[in-house]
Amino acid sequence: MYIRDGLPEKDDFVIATVVKVSQHQVELTLDEYKSVSGILHSSEMHRKIVRTMRIFFKPGRKVV
Repeated sequence: MYIRDGLPEKDDFVIATVVKVSQHQVELTLDEYKSVSGILHSSEMHRKIVRTMRIFFKPGRKVV
């Protein structure tokens, strides 16, 4: 996989690995960037995904 420097630009698609799922957020590590992590908050998700967040996001799963 290609490793990039810096941070992703706005509206870029990134490949991430789920680290931890809590009630209102999902913690991710960005696979294409060196030691960069992120948080996906439930307010940024569609309501159907929020309802099934623990099913859709499992630790170790890759997401785009």
